[in-house]
Amino acid sequence: MPVQAPKIRAVPVLQDPNAAGILSDLKNAAEYLLSASAPPQPISSLTATPIAGGVVVQFTRSNATNFRVYASSTKDRSAATIIDLGSNNSWTDNQGAGGITRYYWVEALTNTSASPSPIVGPVSATTLALGTSATVKPPAEPSYGTVYDTTIGTTRPIIFGSDFIQPGKQGS
Repeated sequence: MPVQAPKIRAVPVLQDPNAAGILSDLKNAAEYLLSASAPPQPISSLTATPIAGGVVVQFTRSNATNFRVYASSTKDRSAATIIDLGSNNSWTDNQGAGGITRYYWVEALTNTSASPSPIVGPVSATTLALGTSATVKPPAEPSYGTVYDTTIGTTRPIIFGSDFIQPGKQGS
């Protein structure tokens, strides 16, 4: 007489009524991560303008939400310092002295993309001597930040493009 395999009772997989919701949330999160948008487009019109004791780096935004500047005293980007700008499209690199050459690269980032845009740069500029007058073209679009203002001895908020930094009044 052949031996019959024992019958296995059906066992419910989800005994917790909240587990179905958790599994649904996990599924939605996984689908979101798998369908993350393509990397953002690179920025354009990257410029580095020398000012007294510093350099103003500006660019035209892409479709990104955040930007990162790489700054270095050499053309070697791997030796560069990374400055996260948030959503700003302008940054003042205060060196505090004239005659300093710096190189800059910028990449665009988004919150929904796992990878950044291609990096644009380098551009370079050499800081002007302190007390030298310089004209920095306002950015094409407003950007927000803070600057150390030596006339009041503290940092203050600025809106690049309207509340313009005056050369010689920013500090390091």
